[in-house]
Amino acid sequence: MKKHKHTENNNIPKQELENENLETEQTKQNQKQEKKDPLLERIDVLTCKNNELEKDVNNWKNKYYEAYANLENTRKQIEKDNNEYRKYMAIQVIENLIPCFDAMEATIKFAPEDPQIKKFLQGFNMIFNMFLKRLEEIDFKTYLPQKGDDFDSKTMNATETVESDVANKINEVQCRCYTYKDRLIRPANVIVTKLAAEKQVTEQNQNDKGE
Repeated sequence: MKKHKHTENNNIPKQELENENLETEQTKQNQKQEKKDPLLERIDVLTCKNNELEKDVNNWKNKYYEAYANLENTRKQIEKDNNEYRKYMAIQVIENLIPCFDAMEATIKFAPEDPQIKKFLQGFNMIFNMFLKRLEEIDFKTYLPQKGDDFDSKTMNATETVESDVANKINEVQCRCYTYKDRLIRPANVIVTKLAAEKQVTEQNQNDKGE
């Protein structure tokens, strides 16, 4: 009698064999999916690095803008301080020169009889006026009140009062006023009128009657 050889697969049911083949195929497909293309992996790495670099760029941009703003503020502050310093230095120079101008003006007011001295004072007066004109060109201005003008407390300083029929009028000018831009350097010293005591009492009585 002839014997038949049986393989191991012959003993396995057909359904189980199909299931095993299906599982094997799915496993292979999963392995293929899990194993990425090296080029795609490289792209992912570069994308991550690019995102990090963009964050660094934005961070440095913010720092740059902040530093630029601070530098601009510092520049403006230095410019302002320099302008204030120049302004202060100019005022200080004029303040030191004012006594000289007062002396020149007092000399000009002198009325000598000698013709030669008169001519000298005329030239002196021209020089003094040239000084005042140059001062005006750099925003220094002078103001000389006149006798009979109203007293202005903003630009004048009353050193003395004298009785008169009218109050708060300039009776005498002692020195002129000096200003720089919007700043008062020195007020004009003046003697101001006030009402005589008798007239002041009379006016007060008239006001009381009127009420």
